[in-house]
Amino acid sequence: MDWEGKLKKALHDKGLRLTPQRQLVLEAMVNLGKGHLTADEVYEITKAESNDISLATIYRTLDLFVDMNLLRR
Repeated sequence: MDWEGKLKKALHDKGLRLTPQRQLVLEAMVNLGKGHLTADEVYEITKAESNDISLATIYRTLDLFVDMNLLRR
């Protein structure tokens, strides 16, 4: 199963869904694959794709992915 599929299943198991913003964060993390990214770096990457995302959304999404054991700090 690919990362998107794993994330969709993990979110579904928690009663959540894969929002466009969560999708953008996931794509930034998977496509760059350069090791550790800061929240600000993720924000700059996703902001280039969509103006409909805030830094607060990035932090909440990253925290959610950490809580779900999909990312590490």
